Amino acid sequence: GADNSTHVAFGGEQLVYARRNAGGETWRAEEVDSGGVGAYCSVACDNAGRPYISYYDATNEDLKIARWDDLTARWEMGVVDAAGDVGRCSSLGFDGDWNPAISYHDATLGDLKYAAWSGSGWEIATVDGGAWVGEHSSLAFDGASRPRISYFDAVSRDVKFAWWDGACWTAAVVDRSARVIHGTSLDLNGSGAAVMAYCDAAGDALRVAGGAGGDWNVEVVAAYPWAGRYSSLAFDASNRAAVSYYDPRQGDLNLARWMDDRWEVETVDSNADTGRYTSLVFDGSGFPCIGYYEVSRGNLEYARWDGAAWLLEVVD
Repeated sequence: GADNSTHVAFGGEQLVYARRNAGGETWRAEEVDSGGVGAYCSVACDNAGRPYISYYDATNEDLKIARWDDLTARWEMGVVDAAGDVGRCSSLGFDGDWNPAISYHDATLGDLKYAAWSGSGWEIATVDGGAWVGEHSSLAFDGASRPRISYFDAVSRDVKFAWWDGACWTAAVVDRSARVIHGTSLDLNGSGAAVMAYCDAAGDALRVAGGAGGDWNVEVVAAYPWAGRYSSLAFDASNRAAVSYYDPRQGDLNLARWMDDRWEVETVDSNADTGRYTSLVFDGSGFPCIGYYEVSRGNLEYARWDGAAWLLEVVD
């Protein structure tokens, strides 16, 4: 958040939001929506620090959004797209004018779609149409407020990247014959180049790809079966990439950091079977913070580096 507070959303049967204020020691969790909702959720805060959550309503097969209203002190919810079975694999972001936008999968048509708030309504576009594209999407904006999306093409088994040039959407292949498991994660570095992390199950590797258009450099961060599942990529204050991910060999939460000439990997949490569905950010002090799921006890957990050690907390 703008005040360095921490925000987490999760769901499946219920959409739940948890927040901890900067410097606070306890988490406050509350139900936002219920009735078979909350899967594939994505949370982000606007410039006033108000949280927004995009999510899938499995009961009605709709893409929905929830936002916190300061005036009414309650959550306001609305349907973004209800045309068919839509809303899985959503990724939420804000453009340069702080209007929300969402990339997501249309399971009826098999397309990658993009919804942007115009100020008065949602404008919906098909980014890539095919037999089955758009799963595992991740949305980011460049310095000119143009959207960029990483995603998976399940038919060709390619990792792809789409961008809006101001007039139309263009899609390019990043990595061929991969098999993406549990998401791509996209961010832009300080130079505006797109960088994404993903698990290539076909090649047994966690990969990071960087570039633009048709020119991509793909690196292997870790190599073993199912390496890099549930990965999340972000840049630190020095513009170096970091990736949180699940190590299925030991059931651990790992963090890989680029150290100018190599990737260094450390174990963040090795308690039982932990580290799935990771989400990585850097706080105002430049320290990494990771939200993730612990399978053994069914907990949502949070790890943060305090400059000397990893502090592990139970959120819910």
